[in-house]
Amino acid sequence: MQANKLWWLFAALQVGWSIVVPPSDHNNVCTTPECKETAKRILSGMNSDINPCDDFYEFACGNYISETAIPPQRTAVNRFVETMMKLEGEMKHVINSNPPSGGTQTPRTKMYYIFKSCEKPDTTEAIEVKNLKAVLKDSGFASWPKVALAASQPKKQYYVINEQGWNGLFGISVEVNYFNPGTHAIFMDVPHLRTLDGASIS
Repeated sequence: MQANKLWWLFAALQVGWSIVVPPSDHNNVCTTPECKETAKRILSGMNSDINPCDDFYEFACGNYISETAIPPQRTAVNRFVETMMKLEGEMKHVINSNPPSGGTQTPRTKMYYIFKSCEKPDTTEAIEVKNLKAVLKDSGFASWPKVALAASQPKKQYYVINEQGWNGLFGISVEVNYFNPGTHAIFMDVPHLRTLDGASIS
């Protein structure tokens, strides 16, 4: 009688286990070049020498942090930025590889000429930077952005903001939240002036 109960218990456990843990299906593994490239990027960013129970962030992103260089003219980089840069590069290649030969002004032709006009040096930005530097000098920020630590002077800050807007002191944008990609967040960064580099602020 006891053996019969044990047999039924074993059979029930076997049925339950087969429901909870379905058999593996290798056909569900993506083997396309895109999936392989994505998996390669994820694995290359991981630090497998770290125990994930000790430091999961270092385990998942350790190699990416130590081996990734921040591109010029950027203050930070992440997978979203890399994807955006790759997309921009591919779009540039597509546009430049098929220059219009004249004739009908199609949307593609217009897009080509608009893109080319954006690549030309913009003297307007250089003038804006020059005017901004003059405003900063007049308001007491002569060595900006290398300002010496001193007591806050809100009147000067308000003056610059009134003259040049928020972007005169810092940039504000709404971007994807890195810590929760399903949401957006307000980011405060350097001024949104592309020509504001070491040469233009000296």
